[in-house]
Amino acid sequence: MKDGILIVDDDHALTTLFQYYLRPFYGGKITCASNGLEAVLFCRKHTPEIILMDLHMPVMDGLTAIRKLRTMNISCPILVLSSYTFKDGEECLAAGASQVIQKPVREKRFHELIGQFIPIPRPVDTRVWAP
Repeated sequence: MKDGILIVDDDHALTTLFQYYLRPFYGGKITCASNGLEAVLFCRKHTPEIILMDLHMPVMDGLTAIRKLRTMNISCPILVLSSYTFKDGEECLAAGASQVIQKPVREKRFHELIGQFIPIPRPVDTRVWAP
């Protein structure tokens, strides 16, 4: 069983935005990590369906985390979302990233990119209802 989506980014505003984009489709199956080490530790016990990874983070950067995850035989797609240079993008792909996407990314394009790797389910009702 897959454990949803893992968002790895130290920018809280961006993780909140990505969760906003994803929550109508994936509900509570979204986990956030603030650096590559947290992502590696999460993947020791869980199997994400897809990982959205930033490059420049404290503790362990995204490139190092991608290399580590691939040596752990984590085979899910890893999409790098970063303000990268062309050289950074080439390094990410060589390390095992599935795709490199330059930030910022708009919601429609975000869903299109993710949909290339995993099916996007029908929206779930995430509104809180109180009688």
